[in-house]
Amino acid sequence: MRYLPLLALLLTACATHQRVEIPSLGKAHIGLKQGYKAEIMSQGLMNPSHISFQPGTGRPTVCDTGNGRVLLLRAGGWEAIDDFKTEYWKKLEDGRKLYQVGPLATAWLDDTTLLVTDAGQADGHETIRWIHVPHQRVNRGGIWGWMDKQSNKLEALADEPGDFGEGNLTGLCFSDDRKTLYVCCHGNDNRTWVARMDLASGKLERFLSADDHGIAVNSPMQARMYKGNLLVLYSGAGGKDDGILVHWDLKARKPLRQWALPGLTDPMGFAQIPGKDEFVVTANNWELGKVNPGKLARVKLGETASIEIIADKVPGPVNCDFGPDGRLWVTCLGEQIDSDKGLVLAISGF
Repeated sequence: MRYLPLLALLLTACATHQRVEIPSLGKAHIGLKQGYKAEIMSQGLMNPSHISFQPGTGRPTVCDTGNGRVLLLRAGGWEAIDDFKTEYWKKLEDGRKLYQVGPLATAWLDDTTLLVTDAGQADGHETIRWIHVPHQRVNRGGIWGWMDKQSNKLEALADEPGDFGEGNLTGLCFSDDRKTLYVCCHGNDNRTWVARMDLASGKLERFLSADDHGIAVNSPMQARMYKGNLLVLYSGAGGKDDGILVHWDLKARKPLRQWALPGLTDPMGFAQIPGKDEFVVTANNWELGKVNPGKLARVKLGETASIEIIADKVPGPVNCDFGPDGRLWVTCLGEQIDSDKGLVLAISGF
Protein backbone atom coordinates (compact mmCIF):
# COMPACT_ATOMS: atom_id res chain seq x y z
CA MET A 1 0.00 0.00 0.00
CA ARG A 2 1.37 3.40 -0.90
CA TYR A 3 0.65 7.06 -1.26
CA LEU A 4 -0.69 8.21 -4.62
CA PRO A 5 0.47 11.67 -5.76
CA LEU A 6 -2.08 14.32 -6.58
CA LEU A 7 -4.12 13.47 -9.69
CA ALA A 8 -4.51 17.05 -10.88
CA LEU A 9 -6.78 17.50 -7.89
CA LEU A 10 -6.51 19.57 -4.72
CA LEU A 11 -8.47 19.17 -1.52
CA THR A 12 -9.98 21.88 0.64
CA ALA A 13 -11.97 20.46 3.59
CA CYS A 14 -14.44 22.66 5.42
CA ALA A 15 -13.87 23.29 9.11
CA THR A 16 -16.72 21.08 10.31
CA HIS A 17 -15.25 18.02 8.51
CA GLN A 18 -18.76 17.07 7.42
CA ARG A 19 -18.22 17.53 3.71
CA VAL A 20 -15.39 17.94 1.25
CA GLU A 21 -15.01 20.77 -1.22
CA ILE A 22 -13.14 19.65 -4.33
CA PRO A 23 -12.12 22.03 -7.10
CA SER A 24 -13.48 20.87 -10.43
CA LEU A 25 -11.17 19.97 -13.32
CA GLY A 26 -13.67 21.48 -15.73
CA LYS A 27 -17.12 21.03 -17.15
CA ALA A 28 -18.12 17.70 -18.63
CA HIS A 29 -20.15 17.73 -21.85
CA ILE A 30 -22.29 14.61 -21.53
CA GLY A 31 -25.56 15.63 -23.18
CA LEU A 32 -27.18 16.80 -19.95
CA LYS A 33 -30.70 18.20 -19.89
CA GLN A 34 -31.11 21.85 -19.03
CA GLY A 35 -31.02 22.47 -15.29
CA TYR A 36 -28.20 20.02 -14.52
CA LYS A 37 -24.48 20.65 -14.43
CA ALA A 38 -21.65 18.07 -14.69
CA GLU A 39 -18.07 18.62 -13.62
CA ILE A 40 -15.00 16.39 -13.89
CA MET A 41 -13.69 15.71 -10.37
CA SER A 42 -10.91 13.24 -11.16
CA GLN A 43 -9.33 11.58 -14.16
CA GLY A 44 -6.46 9.27 -15.02
CA LEU A 45 -8.13 6.14 -13.60
CA MET A 46 -8.38 2.68 -15.18
CA ASN A 47 -11.82 1.05 -15.41
CA PRO A 48 -13.14 2.76 -12.24
CA SER A 49 -16.16 1.09 -10.65
CA HIS A 50 -17.73 1.73 -7.25
CA ILE A 51 -17.83 5.01 -5.33
CA SER A 52 -18.70 5.53 -1.66
CA PHE A 53 -18.21 8.25 0.96
CA GLN A 54 -16.41 8.07 4.29
CA PRO A 55 -18.77 8.78 7.21
CA GLY A 56 -18.10 11.98 9.06
CA THR A 57 -15.69 13.50 6.56
CA GLY A 58 -17.71 12.80 3.42
CA ARG A 59 -14.50 12.07 1.52
CA PRO A 60 -14.99 10.12 -1.73
CA THR A 61 -13.67 6.56 -1.98
CA VAL A 62 -13.24 5.23 -5.52
CA CYS A 63 -12.37 1.76 -6.78
CA ASP A 64 -9.66 2.36 -9.38
CA THR A 65 -10.21 -1.28 -10.19
CA GLY A 66 -7.98 -1.70 -13.25
CA ASN A 67 -5.01 -0.43 -11.25
CA GLY A 68 -5.79 -2.76 -8.35
CA ARG A 69 -6.34 -0.03 -5.79
CA VAL A 70 -8.87 1.91 -3.78
CA LEU A 71 -8.46 5.70 -3.73
CA LEU A 72 -9.40 7.87 -0.77
CA LEU A 73 -9.33 11.61 -0.90
CA ARG A 74 -7.13 12.86 1.94
CA ALA A 75 -5.43 16.16 2.73
CA GLY A 76 -3.32 17.09 -0.30
CA GLY A 77 -4.91 14.70 -2.81
CA TRP A 78 -5.67 11.03 -3.33
CA GLU A 79 -4.05 8.23 -1.34
CA ALA A 80 -4.24 4.63 -2.44
CA ILE A 81 -4.61 1.24 -0.84
CA ASP A 82 -3.04 -0.66 -3.69
CA ASP A 83 -2.10 -4.21 -2.76
CA PHE A 84 -5.07 -5.80 -4.55
CA LYS A 85 -4.59 -8.35 -7.30
CA THR A 86 -6.10 -7.82 -10.75
CA GLU A 87 -7.24 -10.14 -13.51
CA TYR A 88 -8.65 -9.74 -17.00
CA TRP A 89 -12.38 -10.35 -17.13
CA LYS A 90 -12.28 -11.51 -20.77
CA LYS A 91 -9.62 -13.51 -22.61
CA LEU A 92 -10.19 -13.88 -26.35
CA GLU A 93 -9.11 -16.68 -28.67
CA ASP A 94 -6.78 -14.32 -30.51
CA GLY A 95 -4.82 -13.81 -27.29
CA ARG A 96 -6.21 -10.40 -26.37
CA LYS A 97 -7.12 -9.71 -22.77
CA LEU A 98 -9.82 -7.17 -21.95
CA TYR A 99 -11.27 -5.42 -18.89
CA GLN A 100 -8.68 -5.55 -16.18
CA VAL A 101 -10.42 -5.62 -12.81
CA GLY A 102 -9.40 -5.61 -9.17
CA PRO A 103 -11.41 -4.32 -6.19
CA LEU A 104 -14.89 -3.62 -7.52
CA ALA A 105 -16.87 -2.24 -4.58
CA THR A 106 -16.49 -0.64 -1.16
CA ALA A 107 -18.73 0.08 1.82
CA TRP A 108 -17.84 1.98 5.00
CA LEU A 109 -18.84 0.02 8.10
CA ASP A 110 -17.78 2.99 10.23
CA ASP A 111 -15.49 5.97 9.74
CA THR A 112 -12.29 3.88 10.01
CA THR A 113 -13.43 0.50 8.66
CA LEU A 114 -13.72 0.02 4.92
CA LEU A 115 -15.10 -3.19 3.42
CA VAL A 116 -13.66 -4.00 -0.03
CA THR A 117 -14.40 -6.78 -2.51
CA ASP A 118 -11.14 -8.48 -3.49
CA ALA A 119 -12.50 -9.08 -6.99
CA GLY A 120 -9.20 -9.46 -8.85
CA GLN A 121 -8.94 -13.07 -7.69
CA ALA A 122 -10.22 -16.04 -9.69
CA ASP A 123 -13.88 -17.04 -9.34
CA GLY A 124 -14.35 -18.92 -6.10
CA HIS A 125 -11.32 -17.23 -4.50
CA GLU A 126 -12.69 -13.73 -3.95
CA THR A 127 -13.38 -12.44 -0.45
CA ILE A 128 -14.62 -9.36 1.36
CA ARG A 129 -11.74 -7.63 3.14
CA TRP A 130 -11.90 -5.38 6.19
CA ILE A 131 -9.44 -2.50 5.75
CA HIS A 132 -8.56 -0.36 8.76
CA VAL A 133 -8.13 3.26 7.69
CA PRO A 134 -6.95 5.48 10.57
CA HIS A 135 -7.94 9.14 10.59
CA GLN A 136 -4.32 10.18 10.50
CA ARG A 137 -1.47 8.66 8.56
CA VAL A 138 0.27 6.03 10.71
CA ASN A 139 3.94 5.07 10.39
CA ARG A 140 3.42 1.37 9.91
CA GLY A 141 5.88 0.22 7.30
CA GLY A 142 5.03 3.21 5.14
CA ILE A 143 1.34 2.35 4.78
CA TRP A 144 -1.76 4.02 6.14
CA GLY A 145 -4.41 1.32 5.70
CA TRP A 146 -4.12 -2.39 6.43
CA MET A 147 -6.29 -5.49 6.43
CA ASP A 148 -7.87 -6.54 9.71
CA LYS A 149 -9.65 -9.70 8.47
CA GLN A 150 -11.48 -11.19 5.52
CA SER A 151 -14.54 -13.30 4.80
CA ASN A 152 -14.62 -16.85 3.52
CA LYS A 153 -14.75 -17.63 -0.21
CA LEU A 154 -17.85 -18.69 -2.12
CA GLU A 155 -16.48 -21.84 -3.69
CA ALA A 156 -18.03 -24.10 -6.33
CA LEU A 157 -21.38 -25.82 -5.85
CA ALA A 158 -21.11 -29.61 -6.15
CA ASP A 159 -24.40 -29.89 -8.06
CA GLU A 160 -23.60 -27.17 -10.60
CA PRO A 161 -21.54 -28.40 -13.60
CA GLY A 162 -18.95 -25.82 -14.60
CA ASP A 163 -19.32 -23.87 -11.36
CA PHE A 164 -16.00 -22.40 -10.21
CA GLY A 165 -17.48 -20.40 -7.35
CA GLU A 166 -18.72 -16.84 -7.25
CA GLY A 167 -16.71 -14.04 -8.84
CA ASN A 168 -16.77 -10.30 -9.57
CA LEU A 169 -18.17 -9.49 -6.14
CA THR A 170 -19.73 -6.04 -6.35
CA GLY A 171 -22.72 -3.86 -5.45
CA LEU A 172 -22.36 -3.87 -1.64
CA CYS A 173 -25.27 -2.83 0.57
CA PHE A 174 -25.83 -2.88 4.34
CA SER A 175 -29.10 -4.05 5.85
CA ASP A 176 -31.10 -1.40 7.73
CA ASP A 177 -29.81 -2.70 11.08
CA ARG A 178 -26.25 -2.86 9.67
CA LYS A 179 -25.80 -6.45 10.82
CA THR A 180 -25.73 -7.89 7.31
CA LEU A 181 -23.92 -7.00 4.11
CA TYR A 182 -25.50 -7.91 0.76
CA VAL A 183 -23.16 -8.65 -2.15
CA CYS A 184 -23.87 -8.99 -5.88
CA CYS A 185 -22.05 -11.97 -7.44
CA HIS A 186 -21.24 -13.19 -10.95
CA GLY A 187 -20.16 -16.80 -11.07
CA ASN A 188 -19.21 -18.68 -14.22
CA ASP A 189 -22.14 -21.09 -13.91
CA ASN A 190 -25.87 -21.40 -14.56
CA ARG A 191 -26.94 -19.02 -11.80
CA THR A 192 -25.97 -15.61 -10.54
CA TRP A 193 -26.46 -14.77 -6.90
CA VAL A 194 -26.91 -12.08 -4.36
CA ALA A 195 -24.92 -13.22 -1.34
CA ARG A 196 -25.11 -12.05 2.24
CA MET A 197 -22.46 -11.75 4.91
CA ASP A 198 -22.97 -11.69 8.66
CA LEU A 199 -20.88 -8.75 9.80
CA ALA A 200 -20.24 -10.17 13.27
CA SER A 201 -18.74 -13.46 12.06
CA GLY A 202 -17.65 -12.54 8.53
CA LYS A 203 -19.48 -15.58 7.15
CA LEU A 204 -20.36 -15.12 3.47
CA GLU A 205 -23.07 -17.30 1.88
CA ARG A 206 -25.26 -17.46 -1.22
CA PHE A 207 -28.69 -15.96 -0.54
CA LEU A 208 -30.89 -15.01 -3.53
CA SER A 209 -30.91 -16.42 -7.06
CA ALA A 210 -33.09 -14.83 -9.73
CA ASP A 211 -32.81 -18.00 -11.81
CA ASP A 212 -34.51 -20.00 -9.07
CA HIS A 213 -37.62 -17.82 -9.49
CA GLY A 214 -37.95 -17.89 -13.26
CA ILE A 215 -36.16 -14.58 -13.83
CA ALA A 216 -34.02 -15.06 -16.92
CA VAL A 217 -32.26 -11.68 -16.67
CA ASN A 218 -29.04 -12.08 -14.71
CA SER A 219 -25.89 -10.18 -13.70
CA PRO A 220 -26.81 -8.42 -10.44
CA MET A 221 -24.81 -5.19 -10.32
CA GLN A 222 -26.04 -3.12 -7.37
CA ALA A 223 -28.23 -3.73 -4.30
CA ARG A 224 -29.93 -1.08 -2.17
CA MET A 225 -32.28 -1.30 0.80
CA TYR A 226 -35.78 -0.16 -0.21
CA LYS A 227 -38.90 -0.10 1.97
CA GLY A 228 -37.48 -2.65 4.39
CA ASN A 229 -36.44 -5.10 1.69
CA LEU A 230 -33.78 -5.32 -1.01
CA LEU A 231 -33.88 -3.70 -4.45
CA VAL A 232 -31.41 -5.25 -6.90
CA LEU A 233 -30.39 -4.00 -10.34
CA TYR A 234 -29.69 -6.70 -12.96
CA SER A 235 -27.87 -5.54 -16.09
CA GLY A 236 -28.84 -8.45 -18.36
CA ALA A 237 -27.06 -9.40 -21.57
CA GLY A 238 -24.39 -7.07 -22.94
CA GLY A 239 -25.65 -4.68 -25.59
CA LYS A 240 -29.37 -5.22 -24.85
CA ASP A 241 -31.85 -3.10 -22.95
CA ASP A 242 -33.15 -6.08 -20.96
CA GLY A 243 -32.03 -4.84 -17.53
CA ILE A 244 -34.47 -4.97 -14.62
CA LEU A 245 -34.97 -3.89 -11.04
CA VAL A 246 -36.20 -6.61 -8.67
CA HIS A 247 -37.64 -5.94 -5.21
CA TRP A 248 -36.85 -8.93 -2.99
CA ASP A 249 -38.67 -10.06 0.15
CA LEU A 250 -35.75 -10.77 2.46
CA LYS A 251 -37.67 -13.07 4.79
CA ALA A 252 -39.32 -15.21 2.12
CA ARG A 253 -36.36 -14.91 -0.28
CA LYS A 254 -38.82 -14.32 -3.11
CA PRO A 255 -39.28 -11.45 -5.56
CA LEU A 256 -42.07 -9.06 -4.61
CA ARG A 257 -42.03 -7.17 -7.87
CA GLN A 258 -39.88 -6.40 -10.87
CA TRP A 259 -39.64 -3.53 -13.33
CA ALA A 260 -38.26 -3.51 -16.86
CA LEU A 261 -36.04 -0.57 -17.81
CA PRO A 262 -36.65 -0.07 -21.54
CA GLY A 263 -34.17 2.16 -23.31
CA LEU A 264 -31.48 1.67 -20.65
CA THR A 265 -28.86 -0.64 -22.15
CA ASP A 266 -26.69 -2.43 -19.60
CA PRO A 267 -27.66 -0.59 -16.40
CA MET A 268 -24.82 -1.00 -13.92
CA GLY A 269 -25.48 1.33 -11.00
CA PHE A 270 -28.31 3.13 -9.26
CA ALA A 271 -28.79 5.43 -6.28
CA GLN A 272 -31.83 6.88 -4.57
CA ILE A 273 -32.22 10.64 -4.86
CA PRO A 274 -32.03 12.06 -1.33
CA GLY A 275 -35.48 12.85 0.06
CA LYS A 276 -37.32 11.38 -2.93
CA ASP A 277 -38.85 8.05 -3.88
CA GLU A 278 -36.91 8.19 -7.11
CA PHE A 279 -33.63 6.81 -8.42
CA VAL A 280 -30.86 7.62 -10.85
CA VAL A 281 -29.67 4.71 -13.01
CA THR A 282 -26.43 4.53 -15.02
CA ALA A 283 -26.80 2.77 -18.39
CA ASN A 284 -23.35 1.75 -19.63
CA ASN A 285 -24.28 0.71 -23.20
CA TRP A 286 -21.61 -1.96 -23.02
CA GLU A 287 -19.68 -3.38 -25.98
CA LEU A 288 -16.70 -5.69 -25.84
CA GLY A 289 -13.46 -3.83 -26.46
CA LYS A 290 -14.81 -0.28 -26.74
CA VAL A 291 -16.71 2.40 -24.84
CA ASN A 292 -20.02 3.69 -26.16
CA PRO A 293 -21.93 6.78 -25.05
CA GLY A 294 -24.07 5.82 -22.08
CA LYS A 295 -27.03 7.38 -20.31
CA LEU A 296 -28.16 8.65 -16.94
CA ALA A 297 -31.85 8.35 -16.17
CA ARG A 298 -34.24 9.34 -13.41
CA VAL A 299 -36.49 6.40 -12.60
CA LYS A 300 -39.77 6.29 -10.63
CA LEU A 301 -41.23 2.92 -9.70
CA GLY A 302 -45.00 2.52 -10.06
CA GLU A 303 -47.05 0.04 -12.07
CA THR A 304 -44.22 0.39 -14.56
CA ALA A 305 -40.92 2.22 -14.33
CA SER A 306 -41.19 5.85 -15.41
CA ILE A 307 -37.89 6.73 -17.11
CA GLU A 308 -36.56 10.21 -17.86
CA ILE A 309 -33.22 10.42 -19.66
CA ILE A 310 -31.17 13.29 -18.24
CA ALA A 311 -27.88 12.63 -20.08
CA ASP A 312 -27.14 10.59 -23.20
CA LYS A 313 -23.46 11.12 -23.96
CA VAL A 314 -21.78 9.81 -20.81
CA PRO A 315 -18.51 7.95 -21.56
CA GLY A 316 -19.20 4.49 -20.14
CA PRO A 317 -20.98 5.27 -16.83
CA VAL A 318 -20.53 2.50 -14.27
CA ASN A 319 -21.49 3.25 -10.67
CA CYS A 320 -23.05 6.22 -8.89
CA ASP A 321 -23.95 7.54 -5.47
CA PHE A 322 -25.01 10.81 -3.93
CA GLY A 323 -22.36 12.54 -1.87
CA PRO A 324 -22.87 14.69 1.23
CA ASP A 325 -22.68 17.71 -1.06
CA GLY A 326 -25.99 16.64 -2.65
CA ARG A 327 -24.41 15.91 -6.02
CA LEU A 328 -24.51 12.63 -7.90
CA TRP A 329 -20.99 11.23 -8.27
CA VAL A 330 -20.53 8.93 -11.27
CA THR A 331 -17.57 6.75 -12.21
CA CYS A 332 -16.97 6.38 -15.95
CA LEU A 333 -14.73 4.20 -18.11
CA GLY A 334 -13.86 7.23 -20.21
CA GLU A 335 -12.91 7.10 -23.87
CA GLN A 336 -11.16 3.74 -23.71
CA ILE A 337 -11.08 0.67 -21.45
CA ASP A 338 -7.84 -0.63 -19.89
CA SER A 339 -6.28 2.82 -20.16
CA ASP A 340 -5.85 5.95 -18.05
CA LYS A 341 -9.03 7.53 -19.48
CA GLY A 342 -11.30 6.70 -16.54
CA LEU A 343 -12.86 9.61 -14.71
CA VAL A 344 -15.23 10.67 -11.94
CA LEU A 345 -18.04 13.17 -12.55
CA ALA A 346 -20.17 15.14 -10.10
CA ILE A 347 -23.63 16.22 -11.27
CA SER A 348 -25.82 18.84 -9.61
CA GLY A 349 -29.42 19.81 -10.25
CA PHE A 350 -31.40 17.10 -8.48
